[in-house]
Amino acid sequence: MADDRNLSKETDGALLSSLTSELEVKPHKDCTPWTYQVLNNTKQHYSLIFRSGQQYDYVLMKDDKLIEKYSDGKMFTQQIIFRNIAPGDSLSWSGEWCNLSPGKYALTFWVTDLNWSSLTKHTFFEIH
Repeated sequence: MADDRNLSKETDGALLSSLTSELEVKPHKDCTPWTYQVLNNTKQHYSLIFRSGQQYDYVLMKDDKLIEKYSDGKMFTQQIIFRNIAPGDSLSWSGEWCNLSPGKYALTFWVTDLNWSSLTKHTFFEIH
C-alpha cells in the first residue's frame, strides 16, 4: 500500500489541501522569536511520525555562513513519537535567538518526519 500522506485529498468532489506549514520570525536587536506551525486544513486526521525525540530542525545562515543548526551537538532520545493533528488543528514549536549581530539572515526550517519534506519553509530577515 502506497503512503499517500503527501498528496492532496478529494472528498465529496472538493479538493482539500494536505498539511501546510508556516514560519514566522520577528526580528529584533535583543531577541528574535520564531514560531513554526504545521496546520491541518483538511477534514481528516494526520499523524507525523518522528523516529527520535527530535521533531524539527533548522539551519540559520548569515552571509552564506552557518550560524546555527539546531541539531548540531545535541543528543535526542531513541523513541518513536506519533503527533496527531485533528482537522482544523495545528502543531507548533517556538523559540528565540538572542544577541544576533546586525545583518541579513536566511532560515530553513523543517519537521524530521521524512514523509513530510513538503512542510519545509524558508524565510529571510534582517537585524538592524
